[in-house]
Amino acid sequence: MRKLLFAAPLLTACSPDMGIWMLRVNVDVAEDECTSTVEHNVIGGFIEEEAASDDWVEDETTESSEQIAFVEIHEGAGDSCVLIWGSDTFPGTCSGGNWSFEWTKERNSEESRTHALGYAFNKVANANSSTTINLNIDGDYGSGGLTTSSSSDSIWSESDMWAEGVGMQGGQIPFSAFVSIQRMDPEGNPSVVGAANSRANAECSQSDCSLTVVESCVGDEYTITANRYIFDEGVGYGDYDSTGQTPGMAGM
Repeated sequence: MRKLLFAAPLLTACSPDMGIWMLRVNVDVAEDECTSTVEHNVIGGFIEEEAASDDWVEDETTESSEQIAFVEIHEGAGDSCVLIWGSDTFPGTCSGGNWSFEWTKERNSEESRTHALGYAFNKVANANSSTTINLNIDGDYGSGGLTTSSSSDSIWSESDMWAEGVGMQGGQIPFSAFVSIQRMDPEGNPSVVGAANSRANAECSQSDCSLTVVESCVGDEYTITANRYIFDEGVGYGDYDSTGQTPGMAGM
């Protein structure tokens, strides 16, 4: 009996072949653009701004060779697909020659301390970082970009005053790293110092002191060129997943 050969390739005839690809990533982009905000309830507290100076003009440029990495791309059900880059995995969608992959790493935590004599402390910290890879593929060649972004927020709250029996003279909120206050030195001259929460004094406008710090960064797009490679039978991605080139030169 003659076997029937179904035309399975027709299912993916409009999609480029997947498999092992070599990516060349241009790392010469501007530094990440970052913003931060600080909110607090310290009485008389303020956020110091870096003083601008017109006396100095600084300029620095750096150009580096590309990063080279081998990745492996596999199809899934429907238009789903996955990109494996070394030990990292990026789920995505592949429709025709438009391939897009993304993954967001997250870490959320909360810690608290309370004392029977009335002291309470709490900290909530959330952080995430995202990587997005977009490729436009035509046959065995393609181009695209890689973008990254990150954000973090930390929220502290703490009793403003507490009993001596708690055993702490100073609080745990890191006010001095973000908030400043003005004080008089022993000679009566004003000076700027980092804020702090002490046991016996009311430093905050409410019964609980609070500090919130939010930071976010968005990077420019790294341009990518892609080439598909076919290796000898029996050779798999595991033979190439750690090979490539790091950008620039080591130690420079």
